[in-house]
Formats: sequence, C-alpha cells, structure tokens
Amino acid sequence: MTPSHTASDILRIATYNIHKGVQGLGPARRLEIHNLGLAVEQLDADIVCLQEVRKLHRREAAYFQRWPDVPQAEYLAPDGYEAVYRTNAFTKHGEHGNALLSRCTSMRTFPTTASSSAACCMWKWMRMAAACM
Repeated sequence: MTPSHTASDILRIATYNIHKGVQGLGPARRLEIHNLGLAVEQLDADIVCLQEVRKLHRREAAYFQRWPDVPQAEYLAPDGYEAVYRTNAFTKHGEHGNALLSRCTSMRTFPTTASSSAACCMWKWMRMAAACM
C-alpha cells in the first residue's frame, strides 16, 4: 500500500545558476536578470537555491540601463518569498555569492558563520526552510 500525498505535503525545491544575471561576453553581453525573475516565479518552488548571484556590481550597473536598484536575490524573490544572500567572492567591482528564496519567512534569523562554506550554508538554510513548511 502506498501512502497518499496531497500537494501541501510536498516540498518543492529548485536550484538555478543565474550566471550573475548576464548572458554573453564583451560588448555582445546582455542583461538577463528580468527574464530570470519570470523564470523563478514560474518554478513555483517552496525553496529556490540560486548560484552566482550578484549583490552589487558597479561596472555592470553603469553599463546596463535597466540594472536593478536592489541586490539580485531581492529582485528575483517573488511576492511572498524571503530572500537570504551570502557572499562568497569579492571582486574589484562588487561581490557575488549564493542566495536562497523561500516561502518561509523566518530565514533571515538563521545563523551562519564566516567559516561556513556556501554549500554548508545552503544545506542549513534548506533544513531550516523545510522545518518551516
């Protein structure tokens, strides 16, 4: 006998490498962050793990007229989601790292340490988010 599950029993988790919201190289590069926002919303996941997320990048913000005014994790979070971001690389023009978008609203209070790896932090965040569901 197999247990029956309802849609509310299922935790949907998605992962997405957004490649810093930009596609291509050099003068042919194009801003994709707006399309990515639509894609993340269509995933309809309870938890979305994002890789290569920019908190800020001064050069790209100056180059692209439609660069978001907020960090990419916040920009990509659909209504009703909490965005949590952690930096794992600093560059000359800004920083980037990983983010977690969750329907759980208590994610910001989840502790992390500077020595935690990005993968370890993601695992801790996912466990915390799953406990909130």
